[in-house]
Amino acid sequence: MIAIFLKWLRGLFKPRISRHAAAVALGRAGGRKGGLAVAAKMTARERSERARKAARTRWDRARAGFRAGLEDEK
Repeated sequence: MIAIFLKWLRGLFKPRISRHAAAVALGRAGGRKGGLAVAAKMTARERSERARKAARTRWDRARAGFRAGLEDEK
C-alpha cells in the first residue's frame, strides 16, 4: 500500500516536457536570425515605415487603456 502511494507521489514530481527541446532551440534560433535578415533586406524608408507603424500601434493601445480607465471612473 505504501509502495503504491510512493510510486504515485513520485509521478507527481516528474518533469513533464510538452515540446521537444531540439525543436524549441531551432525555432528560437530561426526567429532570432529572421528579424535581422528581414531588416537587412529593407530599405531605410521601409524600416522607417515599419517603425512608425509599430510606434503608432503602441500609442493607440496606451490611449485605449487610458480611455477605458476614464470610463470606469464615471
